[in-house]
Amino acid sequence: MCLSVNFNFQESYFRKKVSEYFRIQLYKKFLRLNFLDQINYKKGDLLKRVLSDPSSLASLLINYINIIKDFLIVLIILFFMLLFNLKITLISILLIAILSLIFTYFFKKKVKFWGAQDQNLRSELNTVVDNSFVSSKEIKVMGFERKFIHLFSNLVQNQANYDFKNRFVSNLPRSIFEILIISFILFFLFYITKFDLDLQSSIIKITVYIYAFARLLPSSNAIVSNVVSSYYFFRSVDFIKEAINLVTDKKNFLEKKNSLKVDFKRFNNVSFKNISVKHKDKFLIKDVSFSLFKNKINILKGPSGVGKSTCLNVLTGLIRPSTGEIFFDDKLVSLYENDLWQSNIGYVSQSNYLFNTSIMENITFQNNSDQLDYKK
Repeated sequence: MCLSVNFNFQESYFRKKVSEYFRIQLYKKFLRLNFLDQINYKKGDLLKRVLSDPSSLASLLINYINIIKDFLIVLIILFFMLLFNLKITLISILLIAILSLIFTYFFKKKVKFWGAQDQNLRSELNTVVDNSFVSSKEIKVMGFERKFIHLFSNLVQNQANYDFKNRFVSNLPRSIFEILIISFILFFLFYITKFDLDLQSSIIKITVYIYAFARLLPSSNAIVSNVVSSYYFFRSVDFIKEAINLVTDKKNFLEKKNSLKVDFKRFNNVSFKNISVKHKDKFLIKDVSFSLFKNKINILKGPSGVGKSTCLNVLTGLIRPSTGEIFFDDKLVSLYENDLWQSNIGYVSQSNYLFNTSIMENITFQNNSDQLDYKK
């Protein structure tokens, strides 16, 4: 009993450590990802990848550990059964192995497909829930509550359907093995009656096999169930491998990148000279030139999609220009992920989020009042 309790504790602790490690690593990867690559991901997909996929990976690893544990138990039971009766045990092993292989072969592709669909639906559910509450005002004004409820209900039902199929298939081997054992006992009883064998010795043999099969059943069922259900988590593992291999950009510091040092508090204008931004063979802006003047109200004006937000993202150092130059007065600078420049600007985006903390911390992102620049 103490061994079982210790194993359960170690398994739970292992699951906890795997989940928290990969959640933190994935969060760091996506947060440090190049801005243009980052916005290519849907918010719901990012939520699923960071919060759900590490748990799926932990479940997959636990499955493999349990497969090894149950396989060892099966080997021990079969070893003693072989000592008791070689012929019957070999027939039993052959039947169990054939049924297990057929079951795994038949369901592995289906379970893998169900797992991939489940992951896609979870991403969509996260997106719908996030958009619903962020845009609740617009949904109410336009009278779209029923439409969003219908959309959410369909996604939930479809995702639950795939989850139900996986759980049903995972529990199916137990029923198959139970039928096999009952059939074996009935056949053995028929065999005794048919050939008038010694009843006392036959009952002893049946009792031994019933006890052995009772111990063998849970482990055999667990092995087949864990092997098949592992395919359900493969898509999550693929997502994690893809995320871990993402290349993140390190911060660029002005002193290392430019020969001329710029005092960002003392300049008169910022000039864009033939700035272009190209992403995935498409120009977001091309050969854009303009100047912004200090202590003046500067406006970037134009129709939707012309590149106003891209220009601001270049100005704030979120995007690296593909071509062109940026000057502070007459000094060439690089603003891309430049800590010195970003520490001197304030930025109010179209989308604002409030954290569960004070107003001051929501504005400054600082929880230490001694580090605040109150003048800024």
